[in-house]
Amino acid sequence: REIRGKGMIGFWWLVSIAVLAVEIALLLYILLLYSKIHRTTGGRLLIGIQLFAILFVAQDALGAWTILSFYSRLGTSVSFPLAVLNTLGLAALLSLYYTLRT
Repeated sequence: REIRGKGMIGFWWLVSIAVLAVEIALLLYILLLYSKIHRTTGGRLLIGIQLFAILFVAQDALGAWTILSFYSRLGTSVSFPLAVLNTLGLAALLSLYYTLRT
């Protein structure tokens, strides 16, 4: 049977993958930025924040690959929440980035 709305499924997968790529790039940049300021007084707190961000993106990526591998035939019901999750991950990283910049 043909799944209805298949075009939207492809669209949300593209959104998820694109956002994930941006998250990874931003995380690498944050780590680079952090390595320059880790000697300041808030260093220990920042280590915790960094580990949280890394774990968040890691589970994001793991979720994306798991769903892509096993559940892609379920359709938009899976791919849309994944895109939302990825976007939330990006928002968390952006807030971390602006916190580190100030």
